[in-house]
Amino acid sequence: MEATQHAQRIHDFCLNRREVEEIHEKIQDFGRPNVCFIVRRYEKFYLLLYLDPVDYYAYFFDKTPLEDIMEMDDEDDEDLFQRLQPKVIEVLTNQITISLRNRVIKVPSKEYIRSLASRKKC
Repeated sequence: MEATQHAQRIHDFCLNRREVEEIHEKIQDFGRPNVCFIVRRYEKFYLLLYLDPVDYYAYFFDKTPLEDIMEMDDEDDEDLFQRLQPKVIEVLTNQITISLRNRVIKVPSKEYIRSLASRKKC
């Protein structure tokens, strides 16, 4: 008798639980949360690339605590993976270079965007 193993598929995409709850509570489910691509997994947080939920344009990346990670179902995760074909090229402190839909883009960190915004205010 041949033993079969059912390996748990590692998801590539997720949602930010806090963002989902905020949309539900504050605007009564009007709108969709950003889709997040998991760039790297660490013990206490994930490094996530935040994407627009409609056209999947990459906004920024940020560290997100594990308790805020909400996995997508297998079918949605697989569909996004097939459509976007994500490939991480380089991860730096302030920038990630990634290929989405076979187009290489550079995405800034959320902290870097905030620092630019604070400099403009001065």
